[in-house]
Amino acid sequence: MIWLVWRRQRAALLTAAGIVAACCIVLVGGRAALVAHLLEHGLAERCIDAPSEACRSTATTALMGSEPVTFAVFLGPSELVLLAVPLVVGLLAGIGLFQRELDEGTDVLALTQSVSVTRWWATGLLVAGVPVVLLLVPLGLVAGWAYTPFELIHSFSPLETPLFESSGLAPIAYGVLAFALAAGTGLVARGNLAPAVVAVSGYVVVMFVLATVARPQYLPAETVRLAIDFTRPDAAIRDVPGWTLGRRWVDAQGAPRINTGCGDGSRPLGQCLRDAGISGYEVRTQPNSRYWVFQLIETAILLALSAVALTLTHPRLVSRVKDRIDLLGR
Repeated sequence: MIWLVWRRQRAALLTAAGIVAACCIVLVGGRAALVAHLLEHGLAERCIDAPSEACRSTATTALMGSEPVTFAVFLGPSELVLLAVPLVVGLLAGIGLFQRELDEGTDVLALTQSVSVTRWWATGLLVAGVPVVLLLVPLGLVAGWAYTPFELIHSFSPLETPLFESSGLAPIAYGVLAFALAAGTGLVARGNLAPAVVAVSGYVVVMFVLATVARPQYLPAETVRLAIDFTRPDAAIRDVPGWTLGRRWVDAQGAPRINTGCGDGSRPLGQCLRDAGISGYEVRTQPNSRYWVFQLIETAILLALSAVALTLTHPRLVSRVKDRIDLLGR
């Protein structure tokens, strides 16, 4: 059974391995180019893998506008590509897993050789699913490692999309979800189109909902209150380290203020805010230190969804549902 599944899925899995290897090579090359540029401009080597506010300030001063545009071009598109890689790997491994056997009728041969339905189903999932996990483990680790120096020249949080889904454990979990949707749908629908549509749609919807609705609520957000320097034209407004979920102006009593009338630029911001009675501002944020906790939470959610998808498409369950439908139709 194991050898038969491997032979059937070998080409797809090797293709997936090639895609992951190419992505890792590009990530390593991008990091190496940026690190060489930063060191050339005098940045301390200790800042490369441990970016701090002091290191970011030093990097900004050292570069003084000499940051090549190619680094910005590399960062954005590479993150978007990495969002799709787990989906592609899951599709390659899952679409033809059961579909070919069902279309050709070779599943009957296997099931008549004292092989149970559950064993046939589980063997296929394990033989094709384990390589998905093994391929995406290095991708997530390399991505997190490669993007770390970019925090010195670009302001972003590792909790935000697309970096969060592209690094750590998240690529593995998203790849397993795509695989489960593709393989499971292949058991209940004919052809390759339906599994592809279901997997892509489910992947995109789940990623969007988790990023915009669920992830900000994984743990209670922290609220940081900061004072305003009225003597400065920019009022000393600054970003807070972490994933910023929202900010608002507050008066001396701590009450929120929405309309300040200071957005037209007719007066210096500091003076305008003082005249409007604003004394400070509050920022709701998820600290970057929660990265691995959030990774574990999101991974657990995705694995649970994958398990549900596979359970609902178990051959015995599908057969019972079809029998009930046929019975009701008579």
